[in-house]
Amino acid sequence: MEVFTNKYKDAMFSWCIVILLCAVNAVFSSLQSEMSSESISFKFYNLEKNEWTEDHAAKFRDILATESNTYCFVKRSDCGLTYWNQSYIFNQANIVVVNGYPKTDGSDLEIQFYILLPSNANISSSSSTSHVLNKMAATSILTTSKAKLESAIGEPITYIGEEFYGIPIDHATNNIMIPLAFIILFIVAVVAIGLTVWSTRKEKQRRKSEIKKKHVSTKIAPTQPKSQQSNGHQPNKKEVSNHNQETENNLMNTGNHEEKRMEQKNMSPMTRQSLNEFTDEAHIINEIQHKHNELPPLDTATDGQDQDKKKEKHRKKKKTKRKHRRERDGYDNSGLDESEVENQIPSHKIMTVQSDNIITEETSM
Repeated sequence: MEVFTNKYKDAMFSWCIVILLCAVNAVFSSLQSEMSSESISFKFYNLEKNEWTEDHAAKFRDILATESNTYCFVKRSDCGLTYWNQSYIFNQANIVVVNGYPKTDGSDLEIQFYILLPSNANISSSSSTSHVLNKMAATSILTTSKAKLESAIGEPITYIGEEFYGIPIDHATNNIMIPLAFIILFIVAVVAIGLTVWSTRKEKQRRKSEIKKKHVSTKIAPTQPKSQQSNGHQPNKKEVSNHNQETENNLMNTGNHEEKRMEQKNMSPMTRQSLNEFTDEAHIINEIQHKHNELPPLDTATDGQDQDKKKEKHRKKKKTKRKHRRERDGYDNSGLDESEVENQIPSHKIMTVQSDNIITEETSM
């Protein structure tokens, strides 16, 4: 009987151990699962792993434990607690960093952690976790503690979970760049104003020079005949003098027609015939002179010399023609001197009036 009792006790003890081990295994499995699912990560900007010291880790745990107590005291239902008990509070041991962290991520330092619920805490039956503070409450606590952590560690937090908080402004760079930008803007404004003033002055000078040129051209421009003004022709000095000479010769020519008529009435038939022949010669000479005058005018001195040469040449031609004509008509000039023959014919003026150049010639017969 005693032996049976001992065996029964051993069996019961074994079963208790098995049940206990199963319970512990269940608790451990639940803890591992919650540690993985309820952990949260964040990143410090521009912080190396070798710069993360034990002092930094202690400050980090202390700030999060204090903030967890404050948060769960106010929002205990969010933390999964039935009520808040001051005897069971969060401390640095409840803030656990996941194995392998902190680690470097580019130029940032990433830290992943979870928050254990205090032992003997009054966990609500509706709580989603039994050992670890749920991820939503842990994220709220970390977000609230962000400013304190940045001040304690000395570097900004850029990420909490997947949420990006941006890179902070470098105030030292701003202190340099802002004054430099104002200086550059001032220089650009001065250059723009200077170019505007310079352009305005140049435009005024150009307008003044144009006005002066117009005044000078108005003073120098000569008076021109109406026929040329209507055609827009600008005459030179020579054309103006030729126009005045043409008008004068036309007036002279009008008076000479009357003289010719009176002289022809008093002439003998022979003298009249000779005069008609000389008149025909004068018309031929006028045509030749007209053709020569169609050439472009030369300088004043050269033109005057050419006219003198032409006159001399015409006189020689006239004398030669008169000589041949007398020989042809059988005139007897033996008893008469050339000057006497010429005296028999009164003087006659041959007028040549042209549009471009006027030649007035006197020929004595």
